[in-house]
Amino acid sequence: MTEATEKSAARGTDVGDTLTSMLQVARLALRFGEIKRTAVRHADQVTPESDAEHTVMLAWIAPSIAARLYPQLDPQLVASLAQVHDMPEVYAGDTPTLRITEGERIDKAAREAAAVSELFRMLNHGMPWLVEMMLRYEAQLLPEARFVKALDKLLPKLVHIIDQGVGLREQRFTRAEFMEKIVGEQRASLATYTQDFPELLELHGELCALMLSSITFYPE
Repeated sequence: MTEATEKSAARGTDVGDTLTSMLQVARLALRFGEIKRTAVRHADQVTPESDAEHTVMLAWIAPSIAARLYPQLDPQLVASLAQVHDMPEVYAGDTPTLRITEGERIDKAAREAAAVSELFRMLNHGMPWLVEMMLRYEAQLLPEARFVKALDKLLPKLVHIIDQGVGLREQRFTRAEFMEKIVGEQRASLATYTQDFPELLELHGELCALMLSSITFYPE
């Protein structure tokens, strides 16, 4: 076999491997779009929000806010991390967290860790950039990763406002429970990793206030 023939054969192998990886990711993306999130609906108050829709929302909003408020962050990296932040849910599924217990939190972490390992095994050879972004987000060492994680907690509130709280009422989520778990516990948790992003904590407060004034919760 000549050198030219060997190079041609190698290119053919590379193209074949790339196509295989593309099909794997395409299947994962379609599966991702089938995962329905809990207590969040479209404006029709019927259609559940999917993981794919949530991810597009975050990937649009996060780099825009980063560029506007935080010049120390790389908006392109923020966008990349936002795109993969829920990628393990392809296998782990969406876990309702409104009333999550410590045991359920441990189980969620274990399922997501197993999903990360499976995605690494499947994609690290053919799509290493995608895997690298996923691992960077999971490690939470970069300020961009922590920013995405913090902002991710705000997005469901936007959807609750859009669907006028119908998803929360279906979960029998009362105003008192909202004050305890979201205004209280979630805000305290956010405060531990938003020290470099105080505006996000302010936005959390504004969104909570808007929800309290604009939607109807399940009766006490």
